[in-house]
Amino acid sequence: MNEENFYCNRCMNKLTSKVNFCPVCGHKTYDINLLKFALKPKTLLNNRYRVLNIISTNEKTISYLCLDENLESKVEIVEFYPNEMVSRLEKKVIVKNYYHEEYVNGLKNNFLELHKNLINLRFLTNMLKIYAYFEENNTVYIVQEFVRGITFSKYLANNYGELTWEHSKNMFLNLINLLRNLHSKKIIHTDLTPNNLAIENNILKIISFENAIINYENFKEKKFKLNEGYSAPEQYEGKNIGTHTDIYSLAALIYKTLTGTKPVNSTSRISNDNLLPPNVLNSKIPKNVSFATMSALVLAPKLRTQTMKDFYEDLTAPPREYTITKEENFQKEIKKIKKSKKVKKNKKNKESKPYSKKEKNYKSLIFKSLLISCSIISFFLVLTLFLLFNENMFD
Repeated sequence: MNEENFYCNRCMNKLTSKVNFCPVCGHKTYDINLLKFALKPKTLLNNRYRVLNIISTNEKTISYLCLDENLESKVEIVEFYPNEMVSRLEKKVIVKNYYHEEYVNGLKNNFLELHKNLINLRFLTNMLKIYAYFEENNTVYIVQEFVRGITFSKYLANNYGELTWEHSKNMFLNLINLLRNLHSKKIIHTDLTPNNLAIENNILKIISFENAIINYENFKEKKFKLNEGYSAPEQYEGKNIGTHTDIYSLAALIYKTLTGTKPVNSTSRISNDNLLPPNVLNSKIPKNVSFATMSALVLAPKLRTQTMKDFYEDLTAPPREYTITKEENFQKEIKKIKKSKKVKKNKKNKESKPYSKKEKNYKSLIFKSLLISCSIISFFLVLTLFLLFNENMFD
């Protein structure tokens, strides 16, 4: 067996002998799932990196598990390969139609520029470490760390679908700091989902940047990868993309983490927005966290929380001053209404209150006096009429 075959093709565990199954991950050591358009196993890239297996593929890239033969370490190499517009001739990547060539080159340049900027952020604790890049086979390759952790979706599943704010607070606050740094370099991720995050040593990392865009203010492409429940409404329209787009997706992640329920699709909410605040679904969620999450899930981009700095402050402190004032005014109005109703109720009760014994006796005396007076007057009236009648009769 060659030296490179003494490694598991999935987890890259070094094998001491020829075995059918890896003792670490249990994967068949000879079962290599390769696509027709991918590089073959044992391919050497940049005279240094040996291809062992495919990790994942999408519309723009292919990720390979590789061995860095210089350092004998495990790395992941991402190859720029927009499969709908290119094909492979042996190792070389060629554009299928010449009229796509300019567009593909533009995408490749953006891909390279994006990762050049990401390399400068590798010092951040929860940043995926990107070590190098190189051009070969008429395309671009990115060398990055091979993350051993599990995806955040699997981590949630292992924790019965949800986490407390105390458990997840530091994870998300560190992630916000990372996204704040990305936004400062005009990078928008656009694809924040539990499957694009991984947990390693209790640190939440973004493990995929394939759909990230740089210089988003000048971005012209209108097609975005859409994730039900996590994509902001402007992504469906293909316009008004900005920092607020990542804020919506991150808020949706927090909502799912704290409640165990994924938010309703943003396009569905436009016609019927019945999304409940997180603390209604789970009363243990702090009110300011619930309020901050709902503010970041507002459908209108301009009314949504605009920056990661504001989102961080909302999650770590009571709502901002203007929000508190608004809420206090609302509570004051409620108190006024309640007070008004109470006054009216007391007035009504006072009007319908039973008379006391004294009041009853007094009223009874007045009634009797009136009755006696009426009787006397009636008697004299009748007597007068009788006398007048008799007088006429004698005449």
